[in-house]
Amino acid sequence: MEVNGYQIGPGANLIGADLRGVNLEGLDLSGAYLSDSNLAGSNLVRTNLRYSTLVNANLDDSDLDSANLSHAVLTGASLLRSKIGGADLSKANLRDADLSGADLYRSFLK
Repeated sequence: MEVNGYQIGPGANLIGADLRGVNLEGLDLSGAYLSDSNLAGSNLVRTNLRYSTLVNANLDDSDLDSANLSHAVLTGASLLRSKIGGADLSKANLRDADLSGADLYRSFLK
C-alpha cells in the first residue's frame, strides 16, 4: 500500500517519513523502521507496530488507541497529548520518551 509516496507495510523503511495526519488505522507496520518520522496527528488506531523502531519519532496528538506497540523501540519519541488508551506497550522501550499529557487509560505497560 502506498501513502504519501511511501510504501507502507510490515518491515517498511520509513525513516524520516512525513506522515503527519495520515490515516493508518488497522494497518500492519510490524517491524517497520520509523525513526525520525513525523506521525503527528495521525490515526494509528489498532495499527500493528509490534517490534517497530520509532526512535525520536514525532507522535504528538496522534491516536494510538488499541495499537500494538509491544516490543517497539520508542526511545526519545514524542507522544505529547497522544491517545494511547488500550494500547499494548508490553516490553516497549520508552526510555526518554515524552508522554506529557498522553492518555494511557487501559494501556498494558508490563
